[in-house]
Amino acid sequence: MSFESDDTNAKADSTAFAKAMREMFGLIDANVFEVVFPEDMDPFDYWAFNIMGKISQVRSSCIGRKLMILHFAGHGALDDSNRLLLEGNPTGHNQCLPWDIIEAPFRPYMKHPYGEVDVACVLDCCYPGAFNTPSASPGRTVEVLAATDARSTIAARALQDIGATFTQRFIFEMRSIVADKGKPPVTFPDILKKMQNRKREPSKSPPVYRTLYGDAPILLPVTSLQRSPAPSIDTTDPLALDFWRPEEHSVALKAHLPTSINDDSTRTIVKWLHQLQKDYKVEVMGVHDTNSAVVFLTVPYANLYILYRLEQQGLCKVDVICENLYSLNLLDTFVNSENTGVTAAPTVGSIESK
Repeated sequence: MSFESDDTNAKADSTAFAKAMREMFGLIDANVFEVVFPEDMDPFDYWAFNIMGKISQVRSSCIGRKLMILHFAGHGALDDSNRLLLEGNPTGHNQCLPWDIIEAPFRPYMKHPYGEVDVACVLDCCYPGAFNTPSASPGRTVEVLAATDARSTIAARALQDIGATFTQRFIFEMRSIVADKGKPPVTFPDILKKMQNRKREPSKSPPVYRTLYGDAPILLPVTSLQRSPAPSIDTTDPLALDFWRPEEHSVALKAHLPTSINDDSTRTIVKWLHQLQKDYKVEVMGVHDTNSAVVFLTVPYANLYILYRLEQQGLCKVDVICENLYSLNLLDTFVNSENTGVTAAPTVGSIESK
């Protein structure tokens, strides 16, 4: 994201950031949205009318947990309440967008039936550490790596004496981790540590990292950490080599049933869950009895909606245990995912799939 009225060469950093993310995550063009706030339009209106719809489209584009990486380069400022503002230069139109407006879509409301969207933000502007830290946890992770703390400005981005902008440093350090032959995990704290280990001028404020939602940093699914695909064994299929399929990702969760482990309805649901193993790869890992029954399962993201349908009918409460697993990138082929159906159903209630 940047402003058309920007005078800090933010456009070049935005282009470089998008190029690096394409390479390190194996993204296609459909996965990348360039947001340039126009000179002649209020950025709030542009965000509401043009960007919110794209976020909603991505959220529902495929089944499974998704990751949004958000980058902003340009000016930053503080309002009268010391809240972060993203800014362009004056044009006669408002060129200021509060950070709260951008962060709002990722606040907790309800579980999304297609899977949650984790958000990783990179802010290359002045005062970026002034973002608010909400108190509620929405079942997703939202984290920010910012150029400085809430009180500090960065070196003027347009000056010739800058060794590298924060965006350029971020890309360099992330590339160095991805290229490591040991295939270490790639997270924002790892990138921050690499930055902190570099020499910097004492007068310049160090970057900061904070998790707004979630208990653990996002494990970035870069290409070096993706599972190796296996080719189709059907060599008679002329298209077989075009459909290399990685092992399907699953999510670990626990389902709380309102009845005891010896209750007939509990036994019926657990038996039905066991029957999903063959066709839907739902694995029942264990059943425990506390004040009620707790079932531990692993479920492929593509079939996670089955458990959410149970929850919507009041038959159980679902808690995800593993937060940082991601399904295959199906944005280009799974645009219409509502044709998926379920043929099995528990005797204590039916599941209807659109």
